[in-house]
Amino acid sequence: MVDHRKNKRAGGNARVAKPWSRTAKGLLKAALAVIVLAAVGKQIADAASNMLAKGNRPTFDPIWVAASIAAYLAGLCFSGLFFGRVLKNSPTPVGYLPALRAYLISHLAKYVPGKALVVVVRAGLVVPYGARAVSAGFATLYETLVFMATGGFLAAIVGSKIKVGADVRRLCRMFDRALLKKIKLDLQRNF
Repeated sequence: MVDHRKNKRAGGNARVAKPWSRTAKGLLKAALAVIVLAAVGKQIADAASNMLAKGNRPTFDPIWVAASIAAYLAGLCFSGLFFGRVLKNSPTPVGYLPALRAYLISHLAKYVPGKALVVVVRAGLVVPYGARAVSAGFATLYETLVFMATGGFLAAIVGSKIKVGADVRRLCRMFDRALLKKIKLDLQRNF
């Protein structure tokens, strides 16, 4: 007979998942997947109806769709790798591939109203690889803020017509290193 309170072979400290909790977890994941896919489908349907209302007829060209998906994923991978760097510098480091996987998959959750599901999905996908949920949530917040700040910085450069030379690249590297040092110290001190 299995003792559901504690696993005796693991020294009595590890918890054994109850059979009903695995089923509940699977059902919750399935429900979240249905919610995300329904929200994505609604966004696509709304975009198509807006196009039809303006007199445009949506067309489907598989080559352009494949090229768009590849370009979109390539662009997201840079932010995903930054998310991975932040998690790598946390007290519970996670590898780049699990972090990138979590980052890319969680982008589907942006289509659910409220945007909070992104944090839940991202944390849920990196916790099994050793990250703490708090670290994953903080890394998500940090990545989002840095992403927005970078966009503002680039807009300022383009808007003021400054040439991007060695000085700007050096400034960006210094900014990145300083932020990563700060976040590493904050995470070690607080978590």
